[in-house]
Amino acid sequence: MLLTEDSTLKVCDFGTCAEASTDPDYSVYVADNMRTTYCGTFEYMAPEMIEQLPHDHQVDTWALGILLFELMHGYAPFRDERVFVILRQIKSLATSKEAIKFETGISQSFKDLIYAMLVPKPSERLPLEEVFHHPWVLHFQQKHGISFQPDSYEPAQNSPLSSE
Repeated sequence: MLLTEDSTLKVCDFGTCAEASTDPDYSVYVADNMRTTYCGTFEYMAPEMIEQLPHDHQVDTWALGILLFELMHGYAPFRDERVFVILRQIKSLATSKEAIKFETGISQSFKDLIYAMLVPKPSERLPLEEVFHHPWVLHFQQKHGISFQPDSYEPAQNSPLSSE
């Protein structure tokens, strides 16, 4: 999460920092916008990354769900001193939503959002665009006068990523 000079909060995906290649022998091979890299903080890893399956932008929806949970609770939903236990907890979500333990007083609307974002099967996960239209998010947009304005990335003119 980034904060601009005018206090605008932006969510950034640093996955775009990796060089993409169409060579299947290259470590970040991209075919049909799918990646095969295994990286990140274990507590935030989506099941498809743990299983070392090809994955796409839906891993970001998963990670944002983990982040929202952590912002509300002060800790991630899957945690342990032992990495293999964390990975087992994440995989156990495939068989039971009971793997996610919410504190008392957390609204059902928030739980619904987290359950929709932390769906083990990526194709069934709430699309990132729809997160901003979820009733829990809309409530806070209205309550605090926040407007959601999608922002597309445009590299600086002198950037090696610019098309000019």
